[in-house]
Amino acid sequence: MNYEQLLKQGDSLANQGKVEEAFAEYTQARELDPARPEAHKQIINLALKKEDFPTVFEEYLNWANFLHSQGNLDEAAKTLLDALSLEGHHGKRSFLDRRSSHSSRLKEHSAKYTPRLYEAIGEIYFEKKDYDHAIEYLEKASESSSNTKTYTLQGLSYLAKGQFDKAKGPFQEVVRFQGPESALAYEKLAEIYASQGNTTQMIIWLKDAVNEYLKQDNHQMGIQAMERILETEPSNKEILNKLAESYFKIGDTASAIQTYKLLAESYSQAGLYDKVILLYEKLAEWEPDNVETINHLINIYQMALNVDPGNLRARLQLIQNLIKIDSKKEAIEQLFQLASSYTEVGLEEEAATHYQKILDMDPSNSKAKELLNNFYAKTGKPLEEPAAPPKIEEKSVKKIRKIESPVPVNVPIQEKKPASETKTEIKEEEKIETKAKAETKTETKTLNSEDLWRQAKALFEQGQIGPAAEFLEKLLETDPKRSEAQILMTKVYETELLREMEEFSHITG
Repeated sequence: MNYEQLLKQGDSLANQGKVEEAFAEYTQARELDPARPEAHKQIINLALKKEDFPTVFEEYLNWANFLHSQGNLDEAAKTLLDALSLEGHHGKRSFLDRRSSHSSRLKEHSAKYTPRLYEAIGEIYFEKKDYDHAIEYLEKASESSSNTKTYTLQGLSYLAKGQFDKAKGPFQEVVRFQGPESALAYEKLAEIYASQGNTTQMIIWLKDAVNEYLKQDNHQMGIQAMERILETEPSNKEILNKLAESYFKIGDTASAIQTYKLLAESYSQAGLYDKVILLYEKLAEWEPDNVETINHLINIYQMALNVDPGNLRARLQLIQNLIKIDSKKEAIEQLFQLASSYTEVGLEEEAATHYQKILDMDPSNSKAKELLNNFYAKTGKPLEEPAAPPKIEEKSVKKIRKIESPVPVNVPIQEKKPASETKTEIKEEEKIETKAKAETKTETKTLNSEDLWRQAKALFEQGQIGPAAEFLEKLLETDPKRSEAQILMTKVYETELLREMEEFSHITG
């Protein structure tokens, strides 16, 4: 049936006293064409006859919301005012005058719905930019309800009138009740204090807005708030870090990387080279082929070594990155420096292993031969000439997959396995490594220093270098001077270095 037929059928049923059946027909008509008023009015009339006052008010609100959504603001406001007139608001004759026996029940439900009606009218006046009337109705709504939407609209209305001091109260109420509009309220409070020249308080409120937006996973709005903070505090490390993370969350990798570079620059200016190194190591993972990033990382390692020449981690990482860009000469110079550091503290055997690594890269290096020969002469061990690495056709050279197990020096190249076997092995290794790392992250949260040390040592001995490094890093965070952990971490770095050097030797041999 069409709209008119449904209305006619509803009228007929209503006249027969079949209220429920009539209600169903009117409801179908309303759903068929919600823009027409007849069905709404008949539903309200039937609900009044049934003394179903919640349905009466809900129908008024739904009808007004529809009109509002269609941009028919005047009709929406009129509908809401009609609902208010049921109890005699605005000087109109009250429904109570006609049905005084039902006054107590109507008053009860009216008290529940009146704040919503006032708020809806206030919102319409706000959209019409009639801020005086908006404030009038919103204040009435807030007298009997603590709805954060009401307070938000109040604050926005005062702001639109330029009454900043009056706007503070409503926005602070939104914050106090922690409604869904809290992030917006924080931002508006920041605007108010900015207009008053109070930059410090502005930043505080903006940071609160950022935290609220991120809590809601609203990264776009969070980014806007963070960019406003950076206009005043361009080197704010906390905000730069959160901004980069948010860029990643929305898929803007380029902006995230650029932001991390700004953060690294901020750390560098503060002399926090360890943090700079960690950031650029992460950037190098994201941009493995970016020579500029690797060169920047090399410069950072060199700066860190200028400040602390004994920083073994920085020197080992520097060597790794020099190898990545085929800087064989510089890598060998750094290996000599590393060996010298070991010699100075009496670790001559450790120094000898690095002279051997130099010979693996450059079998004709006379200085390394001499120093290694001196060591073997002192210890009574003969000097063995390192075998020259086999020549590899350039066209057959492929980048060796990064592995997580110790690689002995001068290991001969194994016979090539079928591709299917290799892929299967790689997948199995990746599964084991992924599982071990996941277990490591869970375990390190609860273990004490001794447990961390035992786990790290056991994993290293099993050849699980990545998970071992996880435990060692956690241990050194809590006990940075633990020498045995420092030595084992050095061996972890050396294992990585050996891999890089073997790859370098195979490729350049």
